[in-house]
Amino acid sequence: MMSAKRTIAILIVTGVLLVLFGSLHPDNALAGEKSIVGSWVVQVTILSPPDIPPSTALVTYTKDHTVINTDGPTGGTGHGAWKKVEDRTFALKFLTLVSPSFNLPFPPLSTITTSADLILNEEGDEITGSFQAVVTDPTGAILVAADGTMIQTRITVDP
Repeated sequence: MMSAKRTIAILIVTGVLLVLFGSLHPDNALAGEKSIVGSWVVQVTILSPPDIPPSTALVTYTKDHTVINTDGPTGGTGHGAWKKVEDRTFALKFLTLVSPSFNLPFPPLSTITTSADLILNEEGDEITGSFQAVVTDPTGAILVAADGTMIQTRITVDP
């Protein structure tokens, strides 16, 4: 017959192993779902205001629901959060502080607030969605609002 101390020790070791092995996988992977966690190349098309050329950005979604967005040499870096809305559907919001070096027609320390609704494809390698961006000056007055679409392609390591 097994002693009580040995039974408790086995339960503790089993619990620790479950935590360790569970932490090796993204939360969604354990349930067989695709995840947006990772880094992506983003093709941005602004629909309104018109006549703004398409652009490319980079975005990373972390397991702890953080968003880090980089708009290239003249657009800055945004930080924010994402959440799962339903299966393969996500929402995000990030803020970018305008620097004088960005070559943008906004006062320094203006804020660009971007919100988006995203859909991850079945394969888990492409995200499509729409976004809204609002630029406010340091006092909070709205300078411009824009909306558009995006296609994100997952960055992978080739075999």
